[in-house]
Amino acid sequence: MTMDDKDLAKSLDAWRVDDSVPCSFQQDVWRAIARGGREKGGVSFDAVQDWLTARLSRPSFATAAVLGCIALSMLFAHLQAGQTRSRVENGLQARYVQSVDPFSVVATNP
Repeated sequence: MTMDDKDLAKSLDAWRVDDSVPCSFQQDVWRAIARGGREKGGVSFDAVQDWLTARLSRPSFATAAVLGCIALSMLFAHLQAGQTRSRVENGLQARYVQSVDPFSVVATNP
């Protein structure tokens, strides 16, 4: 053995491991097991909430999310307005035809 080996052997002999575990170790292990079993069936609500919270804390992602929601709202409002406008137009056309010729029968779409 060389001098370095003797120093290493002495250090290894002096080294002691503290094998005590925290009081809540067993509870933490069982909690992790329970959580792991539940998550195998799919993504949990907590995981989605944690992901969104982490992402929305970044200003760039939050801004993009708000702009995306505004764009979707405008799209749905435009589609709804188009349907309402066509329904009103059909009703107005039918009323106009009846005002010009009260005896005519106009087929209207409900």
